Amino acid sequence: MSRKRWLLTLAALLVVGGLAWGALSGESLPLVLVLAGGIVTGLVALGPSGTRADPRDAEEASRRIAQRSPTSGWSV
Repeated sequence: MSRKRWLLTLAALLVVGGLAWGALSGESLPLVLVLAGGIVTGLVALGPSGTRADPRDAEEASRRIAQRSPTSGWSV
């Protein structure tokens, strides 16, 4: 396991442990909110792809769907 992976694992364990401790103690709502925000931020930043979606992929997919769809000529 690489050093970066170890550090991320350790950070995740610390954040989850702090979140659980804060939730169980019931006295530190700000700590729980900050740690929950850290989890969400980490999940977004270190998501499966780590990159943003290419809008051209969506355009290409919509063109393919329009070509196959029998209702592609309909308008609303």
